[in-house]
Amino acid sequence: MEEKLTFTRVPDSVYWLCVSGLKHSRSSFAEIVDYLQQDPFLNLHLRKNLLAGHGTTALEASLVGKGIKGLRDRLCELYLSKLETGKFLEELELGHTLDIQDFENRFERFSTLGNFRVFLLGMYLKMKDLESEKLFGRSTSFLAISSEVDEILSETQAKVQKLDWTILILSSLLNYWSKKDLMEAGAVGSKGITEKILCLSDENKMKFFNDIATYGHALNEKDFFLYQKV
Repeated sequence: MEEKLTFTRVPDSVYWLCVSGLKHSRSSFAEIVDYLQQDPFLNLHLRKNLLAGHGTTALEASLVGKGIKGLRDRLCELYLSKLETGKFLEELELGHTLDIQDFENRFERFSTLGNFRVFLLGMYLKMKDLESEKLFGRSTSFLAISSEVDEILSETQAKVQKLDWTILILSSLLNYWSKKDLMEAGAVGSKGITEKILCLSDENKMKFFNDIATYGHALNEKDFFLYQKV
């Protein structure tokens, strides 16, 4: 995956909702509503596009009905529609987010239960698609990760906690090495994979690390390069 845009930044609220380990529980619902109300921008759109009702109790009841995924999807659509049209829509209908849901469902069998990190990667890639079309007038398909990534992941028996990073690393390395080469090298984060990276030309190393670093910047995550297990 060759990185063309270096300024994509996943909104903090989307990141928080995806990585906080929130559960379908009263305490999590209260935490989410409090978070939304504390943010002036989100509070403005809270009853218009995200949840229904007035007062904390009504908002929490609305969240119970929509679920955390439902809120997540509407929140992402709010940002994606703004990115595409330049304004926040008065009424939201899920469109772009459906593509991200498909991306998430594709890799669900490799992920730990209740883990939204693949959705987070999908949000990042969808934002890149919209930015590319808006700025350069051409359609891209960053969400179209090679099926060889799925085939490599199928070889592992483990569920992956930070699956977004694993997908990104494998997708980038497949630009330079074959699926067979990577499967023989071992799991992401292993000595074999590290050696494959070190064997890249200086130019390709820069491209690979740019892929990785720009995603880390998009999430504001720093502990992101290689993990010991797939």
